[in-house]
Amino acid sequence: QVLSLPPFKYITSDDYRLLLNHLLAIDHLERLETGALIVGLAGEKVARNWRFFAVFQDTDEYTVHDGSREIGSINQEPVIGELIALAGASWEVREVDSQRRQVSVQAAPGRAAIAWSGTSACVHERVLEQMRKVLLTDETEYRYLQPGALARLQAARAWAKTQQLDRRQVIPWDQGVFCLLPWHGSRAFRTLERILRFYGGNLGVRSVSGSAPYYLMVQTEGVSVSGFEQDLSQFKGKIHSGAQLLGPQEAPRLHKYDAFIPSELLRKAYTHDQLSIY
Repeated sequence: QVLSLPPFKYITSDDYRLLLNHLLAIDHLERLETGALIVGLAGEKVARNWRFFAVFQDTDEYTVHDGSREIGSINQEPVIGELIALAGASWEVREVDSQRRQVSVQAAPGRAAIAWSGTSACVHERVLEQMRKVLLTDETEYRYLQPGALARLQAARAWAKTQQLDRRQVIPWDQGVFCLLPWHGSRAFRTLERILRFYGGNLGVRSVSGSAPYYLMVQTEGVSVSGFEQDLSQFKGKIHSGAQLLGPQEAPRLHKYDAFIPSELLRKAYTHDQLSIY
């Protein structure tokens, strides 16, 4: 009966069985002698709380630690491997303790956004397509722009023409550093970013930073632009499953009740909802 409801249209009986067994194990459900299922003692505490029916997740603070040193706090659970900006520096998330609400990080080169790609709102690829069109079209002017904004747009268009952005996506930035402009939406950008983080060592990549879903700054070990583009194109063809872009123990919690979902389903949800494997 439950699987016949519209929200469960694409949920398999195996996945639903896995969820029910997990809820039984954590005492959110209880099985009677007749085989019927009722809300368990732990589930009662959640269901009878006034926050139960709220759509959005309550704000929870996570303390951020670099070794034994506490460097600050954030109000969302980040994803392992991503960069956050805190205390005037960029940090790579190494470990997340959801129970103790602690995040372990290490210093990372480059610039990071405070909004992480794993939890921020998704930007559709059509938005990026339109941005690229505006940037590469010199004839179109927008009368509503203030003089400063118009000058900024003209300067950006001139730079785009100089860098040949109409046919290039990888721009040399510094010695061994490239600026990568994917022109994709959030899901495809996040997928590319994870490919570089997990398998960048095979491409000569030392570090990755940037601002999702607009650009990535890639620091390499003296790799040429053509070599990097060719190797990246070939390597992307070897990624056939989102599971290849998740750490062995990684199960990102992005939604309100993810804490009650088994890790296997959280991993599956992340690969389906947050990544784009072509």
